[in-house]
Amino acid sequence: MAENETNVVATPDEPGNNDANTEGVVTQTTQPTEAPKSFSQDDLDRIVKSRLAENARTLKTKFEKDLEAQIAATREEAQKDLDKLVDERVNSRLAERELAAARTALAEEYGLNEDQISRLVGTTPDELKADAAKVFGGFKKVLPTPPVIQTGNGAGGPEHPVDINKMTPAQIRANRNTLLSQTKIP
Repeated sequence: MAENETNVVATPDEPGNNDANTEGVVTQTTQPTEAPKSFSQDDLDRIVKSRLAENARTLKTKFEKDLEAQIAATREEAQKDLDKLVDERVNSRLAERELAAARTALAEEYGLNEDQISRLVGTTPDELKADAAKVFGGFKKVLPTPPVIQTGNGAGGPEHPVDINKMTPAQIRANRNTLLSQTKIP
Protein backbone atom coordinates (compact mmCIF):
# COMPACT_ATOMS: atom_id res chain seq x y z
CA MET A 1 0.00 0.00 0.00
CA ALA A 2 1.02 3.54 -0.51
CA GLU A 3 2.35 5.81 2.15
CA ASN A 4 -0.21 7.04 4.71
CA GLU A 5 -2.98 5.06 3.12
CA THR A 6 -6.12 4.67 5.16
CA ASN A 7 -8.72 2.00 5.10
CA VAL A 8 -12.27 3.01 5.68
CA VAL A 9 -14.38 0.35 7.28
CA ALA A 10 -18.07 0.71 8.00
CA THR A 11 -19.29 -0.76 11.22
CA PRO A 12 -21.86 -3.43 10.79
CA ASP A 13 -25.37 -2.83 11.95
CA GLU A 14 -25.72 -5.80 14.17
CA PRO A 15 -28.46 -5.81 16.78
CA GLY A 16 -27.17 -5.38 20.27
CA ASN A 17 -23.64 -4.46 19.27
CA ASN A 18 -24.34 -0.88 18.27
CA ASP A 19 -24.32 1.96 20.66
CA ALA A 20 -26.50 4.92 20.11
CA ASN A 21 -23.45 7.02 19.43
CA THR A 22 -21.82 4.68 16.94
CA GLU A 23 -24.71 3.76 14.80
CA GLY A 24 -23.86 4.23 11.10
CA VAL A 25 -20.53 5.88 11.92
CA VAL A 26 -17.61 5.20 9.67
CA THR A 27 -14.32 4.54 11.36
CA GLN A 28 -10.90 4.94 9.83
CA THR A 29 -7.96 2.83 10.56
CA THR A 30 -4.49 3.64 9.35
CA GLN A 31 -1.91 1.03 8.70
CA PRO A 32 1.50 2.50 8.31
CA THR A 33 3.48 0.46 5.83
CA GLU A 34 6.59 2.56 5.72
CA ALA A 35 8.11 5.04 8.03
CA PRO A 36 7.20 8.58 7.05
CA LYS A 37 9.95 10.44 5.22
CA SER A 38 11.19 13.61 6.68
CA PHE A 39 12.67 16.31 4.47
CA SER A 40 15.00 19.03 5.52
CA GLN A 41 14.52 22.59 4.33
CA ASP A 42 17.43 22.20 1.93
CA ASP A 43 15.82 19.11 0.40
CA LEU A 44 12.52 20.93 -0.02
CA ASP A 45 14.26 23.95 -1.59
CA ARG A 46 16.12 21.70 -3.99
CA ILE A 47 12.94 19.83 -5.02
CA VAL A 48 10.99 23.07 -5.52
CA LYS A 49 13.82 24.62 -7.52
CA SER A 50 14.12 21.58 -9.78
CA ARG A 51 10.38 21.49 -10.40
CA LEU A 52 10.28 25.24 -11.09
CA ALA A 53 13.25 24.91 -13.47
CA GLU A 54 11.56 22.03 -15.27
CA ASN A 55 8.35 24.03 -15.56
CA ALA A 56 10.28 27.06 -16.83
CA ARG A 57 12.07 24.91 -19.44
CA THR A 58 8.78 23.48 -20.60
CA LEU A 59 7.18 26.91 -20.86
CA LYS A 60 10.30 28.41 -22.44
CA THR A 61 10.41 25.67 -25.03
CA LYS A 62 6.72 26.15 -25.79
CA PHE A 63 7.05 29.92 -26.06
CA GLU A 64 10.23 29.64 -28.12
CA LYS A 65 8.49 27.35 -30.58
CA ASP A 66 5.55 29.76 -30.83
CA LEU A 67 7.91 32.71 -31.21
CA GLU A 68 9.99 30.97 -33.87
CA ALA A 69 6.84 30.11 -35.80
CA GLN A 70 5.69 33.73 -35.64
CA ILE A 71 9.13 34.99 -36.69
CA ALA A 72 9.22 32.56 -39.62
CA ALA A 73 5.75 33.64 -40.74
CA THR A 74 6.72 37.31 -40.45
CA ARG A 75 9.95 36.74 -42.39
CA GLU A 76 8.08 34.89 -45.12
CA GLU A 77 5.53 37.69 -45.41
CA ALA A 78 8.26 40.33 -45.43
CA GLN A 79 10.14 38.42 -48.15
CA LYS A 80 6.98 38.26 -50.28
CA ASP A 81 6.48 42.01 -49.84
CA LEU A 82 10.12 42.65 -50.70
CA ASP A 83 9.91 40.48 -53.82
CA LYS A 84 6.77 42.33 -54.88
CA LEU A 85 8.46 45.72 -54.40
CA VAL A 86 11.54 44.60 -56.33
CA ASP A 87 9.38 43.34 -59.21
CA GLU A 88 7.44 46.62 -59.28
CA ARG A 89 10.64 48.67 -59.26
CA VAL A 90 12.24 46.58 -62.03
CA ASN A 91 9.10 46.87 -64.16
CA SER A 92 8.90 50.62 -63.62
CA ARG A 93 12.57 51.06 -64.57
CA LEU A 94 12.08 48.99 -67.71
CA ALA A 95 9.02 51.07 -68.60
CA GLU A 96 11.00 54.29 -68.03
CA ARG A 97 13.77 53.08 -70.33
CA GLU A 98 11.25 52.06 -72.95
CA LEU A 99 9.61 55.50 -72.77
CA ALA A 100 12.99 57.23 -73.01
CA ALA A 101 13.84 55.21 -76.11
CA ALA A 102 10.44 56.04 -77.61
CA ARG A 103 10.95 59.76 -76.87
CA THR A 104 14.37 59.65 -78.55
CA ALA A 105 12.94 57.93 -81.62
CA LEU A 106 10.10 60.47 -81.81
CA ALA A 107 12.57 63.34 -81.51
CA GLU A 108 14.47 62.01 -84.50
CA GLU A 109 11.34 61.24 -86.49
CA TYR A 110 9.67 64.62 -85.97
CA GLY A 111 12.82 66.72 -85.54
CA LEU A 112 11.81 67.85 -82.04
CA ASN A 113 13.95 69.48 -79.39
CA GLU A 114 13.99 68.50 -75.71
CA ASP A 115 11.31 71.02 -74.69
CA GLN A 116 8.94 69.68 -77.29
CA ILE A 117 9.69 66.08 -76.32
CA SER A 118 9.01 66.86 -72.65
CA ARG A 119 5.49 68.03 -73.58
CA LEU A 120 4.52 64.62 -74.92
CA VAL A 121 2.01 62.83 -72.70
CA GLY A 122 1.67 59.07 -72.34
CA THR A 123 2.62 56.12 -70.22
CA THR A 124 3.39 53.72 -73.06
CA PRO A 125 5.37 54.15 -76.27
CA ASP A 126 2.16 53.82 -78.28
CA GLU A 127 0.51 56.63 -76.31
CA LEU A 128 3.58 58.81 -76.88
CA LYS A 129 3.49 58.12 -80.61
CA ALA A 130 -0.20 58.97 -80.79
CA ASP A 131 0.36 62.21 -78.86
CA ALA A 132 3.32 63.16 -81.07
CA ALA A 133 1.29 62.51 -84.21
CA LYS A 134 -1.57 64.62 -82.87
CA VAL A 135 0.55 67.54 -81.68
CA PHE A 136 3.51 67.53 -84.03
CA GLY A 137 2.12 65.64 -87.02
CA GLY A 138 2.54 68.63 -89.34
CA PHE A 139 6.14 69.02 -88.32
CA LYS A 140 7.17 65.55 -89.30
CA LYS A 141 10.66 65.68 -90.63
CA VAL A 142 10.59 65.01 -94.33
CA LEU A 143 13.99 64.47 -95.79
CA PRO A 144 14.41 66.26 -99.08
CA THR A 145 15.33 64.09 -101.97
CA PRO A 146 18.74 64.94 -103.34
CA PRO A 147 18.84 66.33 -106.86
CA VAL A 148 19.74 63.92 -109.61
CA ILE A 149 22.33 65.25 -111.96
CA GLN A 150 21.99 63.76 -115.38
CA THR A 151 24.50 64.79 -117.89
CA GLY A 152 25.01 63.79 -121.47
CA ASN A 153 22.44 62.27 -123.78
CA GLY A 154 18.84 62.65 -122.77
CA ALA A 155 19.51 65.38 -120.25
CA GLY A 156 19.13 68.22 -122.68
CA GLY A 157 22.72 69.16 -122.13
CA PRO A 158 25.78 68.99 -124.25
CA GLU A 159 27.00 65.76 -125.74
CA HIS A 160 30.13 65.92 -123.63
CA PRO A 161 29.11 66.58 -120.06
CA VAL A 162 31.35 68.33 -117.63
CA ASP A 163 32.85 65.87 -115.15
CA ILE A 164 32.66 67.45 -111.71
CA ASN A 165 34.96 64.84 -110.20
CA LYS A 166 37.89 66.10 -112.22
CA MET A 167 37.29 69.77 -111.44
CA THR A 168 38.87 71.87 -108.70
CA PRO A 169 36.70 74.03 -106.45
CA ALA A 170 37.68 77.13 -108.41
CA GLN A 171 36.61 75.45 -111.70
CA ILE A 172 33.29 74.38 -110.15
CA ARG A 173 32.59 78.00 -109.09
CA ALA A 174 33.53 79.25 -112.56
CA ASN A 175 31.31 76.68 -114.33
CA ARG A 176 28.44 76.98 -111.86
CA ASN A 177 25.87 78.03 -114.42
CA THR A 178 26.80 75.21 -116.80
CA LEU A 179 26.59 72.64 -113.99
CA LEU A 180 23.22 73.96 -112.85
CA SER A 181 21.81 73.81 -116.35
CA GLN A 182 22.85 70.16 -116.57
CA THR A 183 21.16 69.33 -113.26
CA LYS A 184 17.68 67.90 -113.41
CA ILE A 185 15.69 68.29 -110.18
CA PRO A 186 12.69 65.98 -110.04
